[in-house]
Amino acid sequence: MAAWFCPTLSADEQAAILADRDRHPDPVVRRKLLVLWAVHLGHSRQQAADLAAVGVATAKRYLTAYRDGGLDALRTREPGPRPAGWPTTPTPSRGLSPERPSAPSPRPPGASSN
Repeated sequence: MAAWFCPTLSADEQAAILADRDRHPDPVVRRKLLVLWAVHLGHSRQQAADLAAVGVATAKRYLTAYRDGGLDALRTREPGPRPAGWPTTPTPSRGLSPERPSAPSPRPPGASSN
């Protein structure tokens, strides 16, 4: 079994993470940086995952992304897979899901269901 990756951050990387960890506009990127920072400080992957409210497998993916591509790999975000037939852009009349019916209109108070 191979040893797991334990990142050692340079001073520049530490400064960049401290700047972006709480202020990056994308909350997913903030979670990725939080996991990396926690493991850098000596926490286990499980502890880092719990701290960032993600699964341990997700924390491992974040660390692998950092190992393979550095901080830039954590700052990018690829869209996840979509179900077959799921539109990628909203349409003005139907929204994102053509299969999902619109919600029924609420009845006025006192109206009967007959």
